[in-house]
Amino acid sequence: MKDGKLLEMNDEDYFEAGKLSIKSLSSSVHLHVNLSGDGYDQHWIRDVHSAFGLNGLVAVAWWMGSLFAEQIRQRQKSYPFLEIVGQAGAGKTTLLEFLWKLVGRDHEGTDPSKATPAARARIFSQVSNLPVGLIEGDREDDSAKTKQFDWDELKTAYNGRSVRARGIKNGGNETYEPPFRGSIVISQNAAVDASEAIMQRIVHLFFSRDGQTAETKAAADRIAQANIETVSRFMLDAILNERAILNTFWQRVPEYERQVMARPDVSIPRIALNHAQMMAMADAMGEQLQLPPALMAELRQHVSDMAAQ
Repeated sequence: MKDGKLLEMNDEDYFEAGKLSIKSLSSSVHLHVNLSGDGYDQHWIRDVHSAFGLNGLVAVAWWMGSLFAEQIRQRQKSYPFLEIVGQAGAGKTTLLEFLWKLVGRDHEGTDPSKATPAARARIFSQVSNLPVGLIEGDREDDSAKTKQFDWDELKTAYNGRSVRARGIKNGGNETYEPPFRGSIVISQNAAVDASEAIMQRIVHLFFSRDGQTAETKAAADRIAQANIETVSRFMLDAILNERAILNTFWQRVPEYERQVMARPDVSIPRIALNHAQMMAMADAMGEQLQLPPALMAELRQHVSDMAAQ
């Protein structure tokens, strides 16, 4: 994609955008994207709202923002991490797997405590303008065998800087530090326990089993059964509409940032910016998916309350 246009690969496996020719050597991330638009229906957003409430909509807004993480960091220097936590059985995995389907990927995430530092560094530099999922498996087991992942490693990724540097084997003093070009989503049962600097970089979503009914279960089942080949059209529609989405975003962030900072229970500018970005991206998502204005007002209030919490 370039400037809202879809580029086809030529016979020599290059993408040509004007004078720019690009060849992708990436083979480890496979995306299945619906290019034709056949069978795509935006009704899934109502199912997300029915099954997961306003938190589900915030997660979709963050996910849509991830498709523009580089552009956002270029102008505003940062894009927040997303944390999806809550009780077992609250539907976190169902939601997360569905969000990955929206970008054409059959995936949940990587457990950072089971990956070597070198593997983690590669996972972080594999994608651009896409989320990187961290799922924590054994963090409640404090035995000596369990390597605890240090969340402070992620601090620099918030601003798009490298998460790890390595020396280049050439007898000189060159190092290789690939910038982080994606976004980070963390999903587990227990909340992240890290330094205040990391906590301020995270937008926290807590999911519980309260309020689960036959209707919410039916909506969650429809989400779980959604076809990756169909719903991945969401990503293409969003990127094709990049200009409109980002225009809405740039206009609204300063205004929402002032609103959040004006609250007596919010005093940290970084938290205000993170949540203002979520409110602005929620507005852009509402326009993209044609959500009713009353629901959008409720969603903005919800994100503002999250900042206070």
